[in-house]
Amino acid sequence: MTRLRALESVTERRIQNQHVVSRVILKGFAAPGHGGKGWELVPFDVRAGREGRRRGLAGCGRVPDFLMCAAESAEQLWNTEVENDLGPAIKAARDGHLHDQDAHVAAIRDGIALHLVRSLRYLEVNRAAVAQTIENVRRTAPVARRELLEAEFQRRHGLVAVGPEALATLLEGPLAKWRSLDEKGVIARAGIEEMFRRVRDTLRPLEVEVWHVPPGHELLISDSPAIAFRYSADHTRIQANFAVGDAGGIALPLARDCLAVIGPQPKDEELLPSNVEVFNRLQVQEARQYVYYHPDGRLKAFVQAATRPAA
Repeated sequence: MTRLRALESVTERRIQNQHVVSRVILKGFAAPGHGGKGWELVPFDVRAGREGRRRGLAGCGRVPDFLMCAAESAEQLWNTEVENDLGPAIKAARDGHLHDQDAHVAAIRDGIALHLVRSLRYLEVNRAAVAQTIENVRRTAPVARRELLEAEFQRRHGLVAVGPEALATLLEGPLAKWRSLDEKGVIARAGIEEMFRRVRDTLRPLEVEVWHVPPGHELLISDSPAIAFRYSADHTRIQANFAVGDAGGIALPLARDCLAVIGPQPKDEELLPSNVEVFNRLQVQEARQYVYYHPDGRLKAFVQAATRPAA
């Protein structure tokens, strides 16, 4: 509650378009723009099933008003604790030297934690949990906290409450406050920050696998790129959206030629071509609206096929 009150009182400038995919990662999928200005990616709208025009990094991997409360301080937090260290770590991973420095491994782990939590999927889970909690309290408190509420009702009104409906009136004010905090985005802001720290701490004792893409193949990236998954028994399919503690791994594409996966042992190996397709298909499957790929790549046909409705 102390943290919620502090966030509720914060006055910060509005950041309308907030990145949920770090630009330092997007750059690894991009090409220099026309005339050598900036870097560009090709977006593919998986909802509409069509490729869009090239975009600069600033126009990719972003969500309007992702955090409605204290977004500026959140951006500063992500930069300070994660993103400022990601560039050198990604370069080390692509060069095959990630495990030469513990700091680089830690930066990739933290990057995976951030992208797992700073996502529309987690935001939706957070909001659903708040709504369910409010409903549970409204429904069960008049019974589970009956004696406490009866004493408070009598203190306030000098009367004996008749039935749970009367006791429920005591909950209207507190529940309205929680709904207000939720609507303002205060609870989501606090929840995402707290969950990031919890996931980061959970991943710290685990290792990072680096998987390089074989020649002639490339990775793409979605607007929801960190995915907790399990392999099928034959390692040809992947099931997504497991809780961190139940997952077999957490994958995050770092560049078009390099994938990082949280796993039990440190690795630096090459993916099979079939597994490149498996991870690309997973990115398409879990995208909320867009996937992105290199302008000179050959992934358009793959994404079109992956998004085509089954006959």
